[in-house]
Amino acid sequence: MSTMAVSRLRPGEGGALRLFASQEALLAFAIIGIAILVGLYNPRFLATRNLADVVLGNAYIAVAAIGMSMVIVSGNIDISVGSLIGVLATISGTLAVAGVPIILVWLTPLVVGILVMMLQGAVIAYLRIPAIVVTLGMLSILKGGLISVTGGRWITDLPQSFHLADIELFGILPMPVLIVVAAMIIGEAARRVIPLRRRGKFRVRTRR
Repeated sequence: MSTMAVSRLRPGEGGALRLFASQEALLAFAIIGIAILVGLYNPRFLATRNLADVVLGNAYIAVAAIGMSMVIVSGNIDISVGSLIGVLATISGTLAVAGVPIILVWLTPLVVGILVMMLQGAVIAYLRIPAIVVTLGMLSILKGGLISVTGGRWITDLPQSFHLADIELFGILPMPVLIVVAAMIIGEAARRVIPLRRRGKFRVRTRR
């Protein structure tokens, strides 16, 4: 049955069919299929250690993607997020090497990130400047500033307590995965509670 046919089902009909025909389900099937094919070609890809490394190594991307989803659904875009992540990571690493208490090492980038995003949001909302223009400018500022300040130097000799992946909940769930799960719950709750400006205003035009 095609997606168009699924969309014509009456409310309450074909619930399972709607679920499997959704974009999220199709994307999940595609990811699983690719993982199986790669695993058949190289069995070490599906090894527990490798899968854990993939999840832990991309946890920060998942957190950023959750926030970006909210931005896109609201009808805006943010292309500065990659540079902001780099700046926040540099701030956190620099504080850790300097011997700052670990709780401040973790919280300071969060506060800085919130302030940067609030500044961009205020400019977009009150000065009516398009989001892509504001975030493009912020991308250039953050990227250029990061290169100027660090000079391209690596941050080394990080303390062992800095690595979140070594902290596990009940000895099972690594902290980065827990943060991703928490971000997903918060993001879904915010999506349900906060009215999005452009919700329900999308129109699909077809040529006859």
